[in-house]
Amino acid sequence: MTLVPAIRTLLDKRSERKNTIDTDAFASSGEKLFNKLSEATSIIPKRLKIIAVALILGIGGYGYYSFTNISTVFNFTDFLPSDSPTVKTFNTLQDEFGGGFGETTSVLIESDNVATPEIHNALIDSLSNLSDVENVLVFAGNAAAESVVGSLGAMLVPPSANPQAPPPMPDMALIGQLGTYGVQIMSGQGLDALKVSSSGDVEGLYTYLLETDEDTFSTSLYINENDLISAMQVRITTSAGTSGAAQIRDDLYTAFEPLSELGIFVGVTSDNIVTESINELINSSQFQSLVFAILASMIFLVLYYLIDMRRPFLGVITVLPVAAIVLGTYMGMYLLDIPLNPVTSTLSGLAIGIGVPFVIHVTNRFRETISSGIEPVEAIRTTLKTTGGSLFGSAFTTMAGFGILTTSSLVPFQQMGTVILVSIGFALIASLMILPTFLVLWANFHNRKTAKTL
Repeated sequence: MTLVPAIRTLLDKRSERKNTIDTDAFASSGEKLFNKLSEATSIIPKRLKIIAVALILGIGGYGYYSFTNISTVFNFTDFLPSDSPTVKTFNTLQDEFGGGFGETTSVLIESDNVATPEIHNALIDSLSNLSDVENVLVFAGNAAAESVVGSLGAMLVPPSANPQAPPPMPDMALIGQLGTYGVQIMSGQGLDALKVSSSGDVEGLYTYLLETDEDTFSTSLYINENDLISAMQVRITTSAGTSGAAQIRDDLYTAFEPLSELGIFVGVTSDNIVTESINELINSSQFQSLVFAILASMIFLVLYYLIDMRRPFLGVITVLPVAAIVLGTYMGMYLLDIPLNPVTSTLSGLAIGIGVPFVIHVTNRFRETISSGIEPVEAIRTTLKTTGGSLFGSAFTTMAGFGILTTSSLVPFQQMGTVILVSIGFALIASLMILPTFLVLWANFHNRKTAKTL
């Protein structure tokens, strides 16, 4: 608004003094290639209005379908070069050995006091359910899970130093000690043998275990400031990976229903589950952000045209193609198999930022042209003829600037560059092939309304 006009004025004044200014260049506005191309699109508002309607409905409909079906992916390795040895090693471990650098899913169990017979027995029932959960590692019918129950079982039957030797005899003194706390070792098999009677002293049992082997049991039990055992942790060895994080989270919540049905808080988490939660948050907030951004743009344009020319609905007409630009961007992402991630999820706002200047430029030039009394179809033809070069120039220079991102070694920035190119392409289509038809319809409506008034 300041620098370019100032430089243009200085150069033109210099050319005037030297009498070298090219007056034919000013008279030939609209005769360049891109101006002629954009002028050719005026056939749509003149005779083929159905094309504009089909475009906005088609792009909008398929764009919304793409938006609701686009995948959401967040991988921390995407922010490293794809040819990095670290990434290659991680991917090999993830794909070939199921779990990358090792996958552990933790389950947090919280209450005012978890050292009760009901909670202890429900924990055993939950651990028994784990053997049926897909992607939980199971050995000899028992899930690979670190818990107060598992550590207690290891104390009773310690592993033999020689794999070929028979298992050692259980510690009868320990069995007798556990019996004083109500542990019913002789009344069940497997994990059920570690359940306690309804009158068992679970708090005393856990205190005894902490005193006996604090290093082992302190990782499973938490004592709060009131000296109550208020939380337990279960660490489960899993192999779900990123793609199965949501499923194993839901399956583990189901497995631990014996605890949650007692009103106990049960929380399941892991690195992959946190990543999946980020994906779900990105996906759920995207539609809300999209609607808010479009409404904010529309409100601003409605107020602008209300104040400027008492035609508020022109703001709605102008913002309609912007919705097509945004949904068209999602359509491009879906067709190019580009997922939503922390980088590409910001591009709906960027698409609006790119599209609004394009459509405002066309709308304001149309206003200026039609204000001289020209018929709407001829006014839009003149508008497209004189602004086409500017639109193409703006689009191509912006494409060149953002297109360089496609050469980045980081996948999210490659995707960002591609999505911006798609967004600019749809901005050009909306400005030249959709908006003009709606501007002509709007102008014809007001002309008929004015004629009826007269």
